[in-house]
Amino acid sequence: MSADYEFSPHDYTAVELTSQSHPRIQVCPKYFELGFSPVSQIWGRYAVLARLKQALNFLPAEYGFLVWDVYRPRAVQAKLFNWMRDEVRSKFPYFTEQENYEETLKYVSLPCRVGDSYCSPHLSGGAIDLTLFEMSTGKELDM
Repeated sequence: MSADYEFSPHDYTAVELTSQSHPRIQVCPKYFELGFSPVSQIWGRYAVLARLKQALNFLPAEYGFLVWDVYRPRAVQAKLFNWMRDEVRSKFPYFTEQENYEETLKYVSLPCRVGDSYCSPHLSGGAIDLTLFEMSTGKELDM
């Protein structure tokens, strides 16, 4: 996106991302499948979907985007944050609570509360978790 881009109110409109959004975009509600989210639909800002479609112009034609998550409610963000803290704790049991907290923040944003000065981009539908897949097989790439 260029520096002179001006957002329009339409950019913030909520849209559902589906496998029908574009032939080279597939969705896999990863956090629903893992039990973190109670819903399988993937929602985000119109601007996210529009930029994702633009990004396809830079991706070789034999690949597509596999979208795992965009908008994430606070409860889901909190579950992911706590899960990651446990993962860090199991890999680095000698970390202090502060070290564990700081390491966790490298992978998952802190779930904020209404009125906090910082809001995870997922809580506003402005971030995306995705990977690549092969168009010919539909197989997720090993990253």
